[in-house]
Amino acid sequence: MAASREQLEESIAGLEAQRQTLGDAVVGPAIEALKVQLAALSGKEGVTAVPTRPEVTILWVGTDMGEEGETSEADWEYRLQELRERLIAVVGAQGGELLQEEGDKMMAVWGLRGHRGDDEERAVRAALGLKALVADEEKQWQASAEVAPALSLRIGIHTGLCYLDVDGDKIKGLVEGETTEKAKKIFMLSGGVWPAISLATYQHIRGVFDVHADEVDGELIYFVEKAKPRAFPMTTRVVEGVATRMVGREIELEMMQKGMVGAMKEKMGGVVTVVGEAGLGKSRLLYEFDEWVELQPEDIFYYKGRAQPGMEYIPLAFWRDVIKFRFQIRDSDTTETVWGKMEKGIKSLLGDTPESERQAHIIGQMLGFDFTMSPHVEPLFEKPAEIQMWGYKYLAHYLVMMSDVDPTLILLEDIHWADDASLDFLQYVASYTNLHSLLLVCVARPSLLERFPNWFKEPDNHIRIDLRPLSLDESRELIEEILQKAETIPTGLVDKLINRAGGNPFYIEEVIKLLVDRDLINKDGDVWQWREGVEEVELPQSMSNLLEQRLALLTVGEGDVLRQAAVVGRVFWDALLAYMRRAQGGKGEEEVQPLFEVVEALQAAEFIYIRDMPAFFDAHEYIFTHILVQEAAYDGLTVTEQKTAHSHVADWLLMRTESRLDEWAGLIGYHLVQAGRVGEAAHYFYMASQHAQTMGCLRAAVTFLEDAKALLNEGSPLYHQIEAAWQELSGEKAEGDGD
Repeated sequence: MAASREQLEESIAGLEAQRQTLGDAVVGPAIEALKVQLAALSGKEGVTAVPTRPEVTILWVGTDMGEEGETSEADWEYRLQELRERLIAVVGAQGGELLQEEGDKMMAVWGLRGHRGDDEERAVRAALGLKALVADEEKQWQASAEVAPALSLRIGIHTGLCYLDVDGDKIKGLVEGETTEKAKKIFMLSGGVWPAISLATYQHIRGVFDVHADEVDGELIYFVEKAKPRAFPMTTRVVEGVATRMVGREIELEMMQKGMVGAMKEKMGGVVTVVGEAGLGKSRLLYEFDEWVELQPEDIFYYKGRAQPGMEYIPLAFWRDVIKFRFQIRDSDTTETVWGKMEKGIKSLLGDTPESERQAHIIGQMLGFDFTMSPHVEPLFEKPAEIQMWGYKYLAHYLVMMSDVDPTLILLEDIHWADDASLDFLQYVASYTNLHSLLLVCVARPSLLERFPNWFKEPDNHIRIDLRPLSLDESRELIEEILQKAETIPTGLVDKLINRAGGNPFYIEEVIKLLVDRDLINKDGDVWQWREGVEEVELPQSMSNLLEQRLALLTVGEGDVLRQAAVVGRVFWDALLAYMRRAQGGKGEEEVQPLFEVVEALQAAEFIYIRDMPAFFDAHEYIFTHILVQEAAYDGLTVTEQKTAHSHVADWLLMRTESRLDEWAGLIGYHLVQAGRVGEAAHYFYMASQHAQTMGCLRAAVTFLEDAKALLNEGSPLYHQIEAAWQELSGEKAEGDGD
């Protein structure tokens, strides 16, 4: 049952009494969470309406104790009450709500008033915090009693849809059902060593914690050992909330696994390139590979970078992303902060020496961060090509050294959109993978091979995987897997879908989402039901037509936001969307909350998902679930609307990157070109060229100048300035540049 007013007030008073011991960082958020529950009981205005069947994460926790020894009963009860209050504080600090108590067991829930993007992670962090708290408590008890009891916690966590027992805005409890029963089962099977989580919860926190899987009484359970020091959540692979098996890519997955095993066990690293057209399942294959790597007993350093349209205007863009993630560098960081993070990251591996400082500064400068005032970098400006030469050497050396500590995996997605300098360095570092535990996994469309016909044809340490369409049997198997909650599947619909899909798994997934959007599949119960006439429905003729139909079913607000986001790129920020809405005549700041509600709806519809470690500290960062969704949303704008939106993006970037404008100049120039502001675009391409020179990327610098010249009238003063710079720089490049 839900906590009463008296219980909540008692817990708040108890926490206040513990403030000096526990600290404000723990007590403050916990009390705020309890006050939200108290406000709901009081019927105060401003409390969010309670959903009837939200996705919740349930945490059961119970104490296991040995003999009580010589501790007095009164002292024992006092200590248990003190422990209870501290447990509530830890749960509250992570946003959970205590909903039920049964003897020495408590149930906390996340998501009662709507699912937040990180509810599952918060619950697991609470579980680890509870474990640490009890370990500390046991040490104190051992020290204070001649024969102290052994104390341990049993914790189980499960995520799922659950009906709420509500009375207006008051939540009385959870309605017993599949989700509550599963949570209790995970709790009972958990043991007492590590927090136990279900597969449903694990899918939301993959990549954030060190876990291992085991089968207990026929139930697959994941045990959480600790949080990763630098973690990023991995995308959950679900369709309409249903976790699905990968179909038809088992051989390809085995090839990737062999490459990683060779790197881990035999120090025979190399490169794996996965090539496939859009929608054929490259992302799903990577997801399964991610999961396999995640569950390996070895410690593995894991880096990720992704290219996207527009990133060709930022030299070495995805290597910059790799280092930004590893060293936790944000685009909103000051130059001084970037210096500190680069130095700390490199020195943590190479030691605190003048040489490691030199390497940190040169790597940072090569990647486009501002180290122009460094005594290690300044002398190299006389021959800019040497910045790239030394930067290549030092960054490759860092990655190789990292792989000698622990096996290292670098995953680079959508490299067909990467700038030339990024691909040059990829091939450079690949030459160092032999005899080291370093594996590079690259994912691309076939257009990569049009740019580089001889892509890794000669090296023995390269594995190329070409994805083919699914067979008819595999397509049928995938449909049955996605529709596993349906008691029956209409045969006529399946046959039509297989024939129309042509082996494209993304098309199959999106058609099923479209049927749900049109209410032809009813998902309300535990068993999905088909609406009458579903077998007669006309399926979309193409992928683009399919996505157009899905987008057309969005509300006006959802469609507008998704199309505006598509102008930004595959990755975008809510703060930018709010700016675009205001710039187009919206109501201003009061619309921020409605905007976030729209974004949450787009997440629920599986068009976008939230990303960890946003580029700007005060903004949430999102990514389209698939590039085809972004392209379809962008195509939904008229040419005039596209120009206006690109103009707003450029203006926002100019404001937000003012202190580090040269790093973004090329991308700003791209948006200005799309907006029709070509004179301004030429200016920023010129700035980008100067910045590329300081990075040692002379080829990119020349290209930026050529782009700028093409936008200007030959009679303009800026044209002659750029022409002179182009003549001089072309000569330097001809003498021999690093790239």
